[in-house]
Amino acid sequence: YFPTRASLLAAVCSAYAARWSAGADAAVAGAPTEREAIARLIDYWLDSHDHEDIRIFWQVLALTSYDELDAQEVQRRHDDDLIRSVATRLRAMHPDLGQSEAARRAAIISSLVDGAGLFLGAGRPARRGLRGLRADVRTTALALADAPPETPARRR
Repeated sequence: YFPTRASLLAAVCSAYAARWSAGADAAVAGAPTEREAIARLIDYWLDSHDHEDIRIFWQVLALTSYDELDAQEVQRRHDDDLIRSVATRLRAMHPDLGQSEAARRAAIISSLVDGAGLFLGAGRPARRGLRGLRADVRTTALALADAPPETPARRR
């Protein structure tokens, strides 16, 4: 019993976000290193593009969050939690990595993996010339995770 369509959509989206997050937590559990945890998270994330129900959930959330404040809040909370989690792992890998730089890297990794979902997943035939995209996205995201912290001179 939901007072508005927006509250119903927010409840559905919250349930799927929680399900996705629980799967991600299970995927990284027991990882021997923070880098391996990030790699497992990326693999889980890329693999989730193959699950039609998860893909539909992200599409519904993206569409409803344009004008539904409840859905915007669900998406913001999920994105913030994910970025915070990846940034924390990045800082554990690189103790000299600043909080802001770690958050930016985490956001770039998130954007890269989420964006790959436009070309991967759920019954879509592989586009010509894009075979190997999943591996390339994984390699690129991990290269960003492995990169040493910026020095003040590199920031300019």
